[in-house]
Amino acid sequence: MPRVKYGHARHKSKKRVLKAAKGFYGPRNHAIRLAKEAVVRARVNEKLKRDSDTILRRLGISQTEAIRMFFSQVVLRKGLPFAVSLQNEDNDDLLLPRAKRQAAIDAVYEP
Repeated sequence: MPRVKYGHARHKSKKRVLKAAKGFYGPRNHAIRLAKEAVVRARVNEKLKRDSDTILRRLGISQTEAIRMFFSQVVLRKGLPFAVSLQNEDNDDLLLPRAKRQAAIDAVYEP
């Protein structure tokens, strides 16, 4: 009896990987390889995104490459690749409870 290469189990495995990628499919013959890459989704201010895209284009890299470089530096340094500190003592909003900070962020992005 011949070995089953493209049976139900393989189809189910492929489908599970593609579902985890949340719509990141690609061509059928490369779908599994592409889907195993993680999909990062983030909310960013439109002006900030546009300004950063302009600068990154001048540097000759895409936003995806810049994010990949940032994550590589985080792993390499085991932390953020820049110093994080409070500039002024006027940063009272950082001390608010998480729910209030999230409400403030959501208020910015409401249509």
